[in-house]
Amino acid sequence: YSYKRKEKNKYIEIVYKDNNVEKITITPKYDKSKLTPLTEEMLEGTIDPPTFFLSILKYKNINNCQKTFKVFDGKRRYDVKFNKSNTASDTVIECEARQIKLGGYKNQENDVFAASDFIKIVYDNKKDNKFIRYEAKNGSINILIEETKN
Repeated sequence: YSYKRKEKNKYIEIVYKDNNVEKITITPKYDKSKLTPLTEEMLEGTIDPPTFFLSILKYKNINNCQKTFKVFDGKRRYDVKFNKSNTASDTVIECEARQIKLGGYKNQENDVFAASDFIKIVYDNKKDNKFIRYEAKNGSINILIEETKN
């Protein structure tokens, strides 16, 4: 994926083979000495952030709100650990998760995708557990991703 942050164009490509990272391309390169340690073993069995977001669209993929996703974004390695559903009603299922930082982080990380204090996914309990929204918060930064109707 490519993106622009602080007026700089950035590019990250992660190539997976047999559920393991085979190659990483990052432009521009970053100073690893300013980040917490990241080992080869920590990258085993990971997925990239887009795969994580595609996975959570289906309720069955989060194992009744009990799944742990091992995520690597090209720089940081973290787990998104879901806890059993805190709220289930006739209309919605709410699955809360916490993000566990494992490696590749700055001391003061403020990227909401890389360091969320709070994550919640809401599914429709009446319509085949259809995805409704993803919510995350990091300090004063909030992100909300909702399913839209066409």
